Amino acid sequence: MKNTNIPVRSGQTRSLYNLFVDMHSNPVNTDVWHGTSNFLVVHRWLVWQFESALRYICRAYGSSMNPPITDCCSVALPYWNWEVDYENSTKDSYIPQDHSAIFDTNYLGPAPAANTIDYTVNGFTINSKFWPTVTALNNNPDPSKMTSGNKAFTLKRWMNSASVPLTTGPIGIINQMNANAYYGPYDGWIEGLPHSTPHIWMGFQMQTMSSVDDPLFMLHHANVDRLFALWQDCWDYELVPSAKLTTKQYQALNPISTGSSKKIDTFTHKAFDVGIDTPMLYWWKCLSSSNKQDSVIFPQANWPTPLLQTAQSVAANQM
Repeated sequence: MKNTNIPVRSGQTRSLYNLFVDMHSNPVNTDVWHGTSNFLVVHRWLVWQFESALRYICRAYGSSMNPPITDCCSVALPYWNWEVDYENSTKDSYIPQDHSAIFDTNYLGPAPAANTIDYTVNGFTINSKFWPTVTALNNNPDPSKMTSGNKAFTLKRWMNSASVPLTTGPIGIINQMNANAYYGPYDGWIEGLPHSTPHIWMGFQMQTMSSVDDPLFMLHHANVDRLFALWQDCWDYELVPSAKLTTKQYQALNPISTGSSKKIDTFTHKAFDVGIDTPMLYWWKCLSSSNKQDSVIFPQANWPTPLLQTAQSVAANQM
């Protein structure tokens, strides 16, 4: 995906992987995607589109891979269940999150040291040549850990677990699911502590709106979506037909909590509409308020609504 260019506008191509970075970091998208009730449903669509892109790559190149992949329908995005690595004891020096299985060299580890440019994952060297990021120079949460040169454009992880411990474990998640029968409070809770902690803990790219730069982003959000689906299942919302959805299944909230200011569209200067039937924004790179072009693989006419994403598990359950 990183090395596969696709057409995005007339005479213009873009790395398929970087297209997802662009969309998540687009300032108009990011304003309405975060801090509103769009959060869970819009990221569900993003993860689904990314998984679809993986299957596209499989169809295009799978037969020539080593080993070859022939069953592209079986390609699925895994989730990183970080909640099993939460800190359950402060009386010892062992920090579970630093030993998560995700950081095995056969998966997406190890965590690079602060002054390391290259590191190896499953025999593949991650560096600025083979995995150039699109994050700008200001992606460093701690300038003292930065030296110079192309490190700013190399995948990095801060891994400051001592300052950012994972405190949300399975029991805490189950308690929240049982306590929140309405979408609004559950969405607000999960976007807060559980979702934000891995972003801040990883730091660098993961701490910015260009967080898709790090492949951990998609595995992280696949887990967030899993916790969304489990909440829906907990209350049997997957059995509710889309025509009968209420504020229990989705509530249009901008902002998601009452203590914050409403998110404003920088083009219209009005509050974003996050209604259940309103298409969620998926701009690629808006040029101006009068030239809101999006990419050809995400045509504006096909942008999803919260209704479609909230009811997604309903359709899956009926198949």
